[in-house]
Amino acid sequence: MANIKLLSGKERIVKMLVTPAILEKVEKWSETSFTTTSQLSGGGGHIYQGSGYIDPVSFTSTLSSVNTRHTRLYYKTDTVSDAITAYGFDLPVIEGTQIDLVWYVCDGFHNKIAGFLDHRTNTWFMLNAPQDYLMSWLGVTWINLPYIRKNSIITGAVILISFIINFYLGIVVGILGGIFAYIAFARPMITYLRSKDSYIDYIHMFEVDSQLRKDFLQALNLK
Repeated sequence: MANIKLLSGKERIVKMLVTPAILEKVEKWSETSFTTTSQLSGGGGHIYQGSGYIDPVSFTSTLSSVNTRHTRLYYKTDTVSDAITAYGFDLPVIEGTQIDLVWYVCDGFHNKIAGFLDHRTNTWFMLNAPQDYLMSWLGVTWINLPYIRKNSIITGAVILISFIINFYLGIVVGILGGIFAYIAFARPMITYLRSKDSYIDYIHMFEVDSQLRKDFLQALNLK
C-alpha cells in the first residue's frame, strides 16, 4: 500500500488488487510509422568581377520506419469477461493460460491495470508503471519546490549584481533572467498554486513509485 501525500495536505491511498483469470484469446498487430529526414548542402562559393566558383548543391532525403507491436488480451474471471490492451508490447502469451491480473486501486476504483503474472512460464509483466499511473490516471505529478526557491534566489542575485556593475548590463540580464525565471520557475509555481491537490514532492514521487513496484511483486507472491 502506498500513501500519497499531496502538497495540499490531503492524502490518497493506492493498493493492489489481484484477480485470477483465464486467457481466452490473444490478438497481436503491428503499426508502422515513417519519418523523413532531408538535408540540403553545398551552394557556397565566390564570384568576383565575373569569375569565381559555386559549389554544387546536393539534396539528400532519408526515409526511416519504426514497427511497433501491440497485444490485446481477452480474459475471463469468475464474474466477468473483458479485455486489456498492451500498446507497445509483444507479449509472449498463449490462449488458455491461467494468469493473475494486478490492478491499481484508489478511491475504490480498480479499472487501471498494473500488470499480470503468466502461470505457464511464471513470468510477470508490468504494463503501466506507477509514475505513468499517477500522472495519467490520478492526475498527480511532482514538483521540486526547494530547487525552484534556490534557483529563484540565485537568478535574483545575478540580476542585482548586474545592476550594481552596470545599469545597462542589469537591464539586459534582467530581461533574459526574467524570461528564464518565468519558463523555469514562475510558470510551474503558478500551475502548482492553482492546483495543489495535483502535486507531490519530487522525492516523494520516487518513494511512491518504489513502494508500488514492491506492492506489485508482493501481490503476486514474488520478491
